[in-house]
Amino acid sequence: MDEDPVTQHFDSGRDVPDASRRPAPRPFVGVLMKCCRTYVRAYLNVAQDAFVGWCPRCAAKVEIEAVEEGGSTSRFFEAS
Repeated sequence: MDEDPVTQHFDSGRDVPDASRRPAPRPFVGVLMKCCRTYVRAYLNVAQDAFVGWCPRCAAKVEIEAVEEGGSTSRFFEAS
């Protein structure tokens, strides 16, 4: 006999990752690039010693040193 439509399970054919396999969010800080008046995110680099980002208009690089103690608690910065 046919199953109740409420209890039927359909396979969409897509491999949807569960929450346990999602990558951890990457740490970032916000930076206002004064050169072109635009906002970017600077992400923590692989060595985890600096936040690095580039202006999307002129490709100016910004690098903010990451320190464990005595650093800033701010999440937003300005760069020339």
